[in-house]
Amino acid sequence: MMLTGDQEETARAIAHKAGIDEVIAGVLPEAKAQTIAALQQGRRVGAFQRDTAQYLSEPVGAFIYNSLGILLAAGAPYPLTGALLSLVVAGAEMTLSSISVIGNTSRLLRFRSTPQQ
Repeated sequence: MMLTGDQEETARAIAHKAGIDEVIAGVLPEAKAQTIAALQQGRRVGAFQRDTAQYLSEPVGAFIYNSLGILLAAGAPYPLTGALLSLVVAGAEMTLSSISVIGNTSRLLRFRSTPQQ
């Protein structure tokens, strides 16, 4: 069984790929503990939590990093500081950003969850 705060359609698609038959979707964080307690009345419940905010923060972080890098490369701080970012440094920063995104994606692709008994 999968208990998630995701929308029903999304949860069912993920559950299908993972071979999970039962889905309880759209559960708010505050209600998850209560739902698990109710489920424990009739069966053994194992838990696995993947903090979605952690996984979403990686692309958001890359977006912020790239946005700031573009502003710096465009010379946004020049009126305040009189300094310009070298194009070589800007190019290197963009490359490092891409490498970090590819690395995180590769790391997530290697992740395999195992059902708990």
